[in-house]
Amino acid sequence: MSRVGLEFEPLPPEPPPLDGAARPPLRGSQLRGTARIQARRAFFGYRVSFRPGSAASVARSVLASILAHAALFGLLWAIWLLRPSPMVEREVTYRISLTQFVEAADPEAEAGGTSPTAEAPQDGDQAAKGDTPGLLLDESLDATTVGAGAAPAGSVFLGRTGGKERLLEAGGGDAASEGALRMALAWLARHQNDDGTWSAVAFGRRCTGPVCDGVGEADYAEAATALALLPLLGAGHSHRDGPWKDTVRRGLVALVAKQRADGSFGGDEKRGYSTAIAALALADAYGLTAAPSLRGPAQRAVDHLVRTQSRNGGWRYFPGDGANDSSVTGWATTALCVARKSGLDVPPETLDACRAWFAGVRSDEGEFGYVARGGGSASLLGVGAFTDILLGADPASPRLAPTIDRLERRLPRPARDENDNAAEYGVADPIHWYYGALATFQRGGGTWRVWNERLRESVLSTQVHDATDARGSWPPMGATGRHGGRVVTTALCAMSLEVYYRYPRATLR
Repeated sequence: MSRVGLEFEPLPPEPPPLDGAARPPLRGSQLRGTARIQARRAFFGYRVSFRPGSAASVARSVLASILAHAALFGLLWAIWLLRPSPMVEREVTYRISLTQFVEAADPEAEAGGTSPTAEAPQDGDQAAKGDTPGLLLDESLDATTVGAGAAPAGSVFLGRTGGKERLLEAGGGDAASEGALRMALAWLARHQNDDGTWSAVAFGRRCTGPVCDGVGEADYAEAATALALLPLLGAGHSHRDGPWKDTVRRGLVALVAKQRADGSFGGDEKRGYSTAIAALALADAYGLTAAPSLRGPAQRAVDHLVRTQSRNGGWRYFPGDGANDSSVTGWATTALCVARKSGLDVPPETLDACRAWFAGVRSDEGEFGYVARGGGSASLLGVGAFTDILLGADPASPRLAPTIDRLERRLPRPARDENDNAAEYGVADPIHWYYGALATFQRGGGTWRVWNERLRESVLSTQVHDATDARGSWPPMGATGRHGGRVVTTALCAMSLEVYYRYPRATLR
């Protein structure tokens, strides 16, 4: 049988024109016709001819080529199938009813409550991780506690663990506010440091994508850790139960480890804030759980505040230096009142001195001064009114009416631009939102309905909702955000969303 194959021979160079003249360029149909002729004559510079005897070898070559291309295509297909899938943000859906709070697709709950990038030590290996021996390892109350926080019946903390839905509905909260709070707590949990603390500066190290911006002016480890714990505790999450129990436990262990021998916290120039806010967090945690291992650290912090109170009844940046301001004194007074509600020892005369300080800086027009009588910022209206209520004043008291009237005329709103003066501890500052919400919630009625509406608009509209690591947080806002950054702003906004059950009206006094 005859076999036919292809044979390729190099083409000889084309001879020059006989007359030695340059050949003119071809145009139009001449070029197209010549191209066709050359295509027939040559294949990449080779003359194509036929010869017998190579059909089988050609077939083998073609088959080998087909198989090689098929294998390459299969390899590329396998690589495409095994490529890393893009991260898909899981949405959290909430349904609020009178009987049940349902969480759907909660990655924190599924993962056992730890940060996605940092595993919390379990109780059995806590000592190996360098935690204080015995701290938060008590099991004596586990059999008698119910819910996340297990607050004692009738206590000021009960609304966080039992009857939350009733309080939420009655106070003006809903699925939107709880969903935003859940996102905020998830952001805080994701940005907790390996050692259990939070940092106002270095929180971006926990980001898995583009780093969150909005650092504070300093680390403020003690204050930032206490502030990050407060919204977790305010939502009823303790170190025993709940999707963030490990986050709370690691935070409390880290906070107690930073307590000084005299009961104070912080070594920076604003250590008065650190001590007052840390004392509040420890009193909150002890009141929520009645954990024996928390009583000692909480009582030491309270005792330090009692010892360092000035003659005028207040506190400022450096404990015991005799200076006072209404901002630090507001945090310290709140901590002492919560400590008393938690069953810790607080001398009545200490609270009397707190009452005397705020009475001395209140003007007849209802303003609370920062270091002297009257003329304070808008944020001090809520500080003064709420601490007055904590210290026993009736929210409907005529004495509070001028302050409440001013709060009604200073409703929360976001800053209009970077030059908005309202951001300087005014109506666009989250510290005003938080303390103003606490005060007007206790007042109730139309005052609270209007305040709550504007509060929700301001807080919900400024929260980050995109699919970045900043999702669930708030960018630094106001003077408070400028000092404390994203962590402090997020903690305050989250606590503003807990006002419905953080300190229920019926149990506060």
